[in-house]
Amino acid sequence: MAESVKTLHEQLARWTADGLIEAAQANRIEAAEAARMATAPHRRLPIIAEVLGYVGSVIAVSAAIITVHQVFRHVPAGAELAIAAVAGVGLLLAGFAIPASREPALARLRSVLWFLSTIGFAVAVGVLTRDFLHMAEKNALLAGEAAWLAVGVPLWWRTRSALQHLAAFAGLAALVETIVNRVDPHVG
Repeated sequence: MAESVKTLHEQLARWTADGLIEAAQANRIEAAEAARMATAPHRRLPIIAEVLGYVGSVIAVSAAIITVHQVFRHVPAGAELAIAAVAGVGLLLAGFAIPASREPALARLRSVLWFLSTIGFAVAVGVLTRDFLHMAEKNALLAGEAAWLAVGVPLWWRTRSALQHLAAFAGLAALVETIVNRVDPHVG
């Protein structure tokens, strides 16, 4: 941005010296451009860095999941519940901590974190109802989907981002499908 201001100043000085514009015009142009540049959004995070961040995150999470399943063949239900709940709450809070109004890339990152948070909450409620409340598998699935929807809709309402819309819609679709299947298993 500083380079473009310098270039504009040099061009205006040259045009004024060549008699193409008057000094008053040059001053007005420079002031108008400075005001426009001050209010224009600036992209600070290159898109490639953002993509590499997401790819790195997916690789790290995948490696962690594979490692846990290799080391612990049978993860206790309490550990599974704790991991899912901590992930859901942690990702939700991390999303709230991001100042997304300043940078579009940060808004997208917040959407990804909140999307993953809905999954964490759904898994936590599913494990809780299945392993600790001893509900049937279908009821645990229904409870997990209801939690998914209960977390996804307020987050969508807050941001109206496409990823939150997808999370809320997918939660609703899964919940409706499970309810329809419970009412009449032969419909599907």
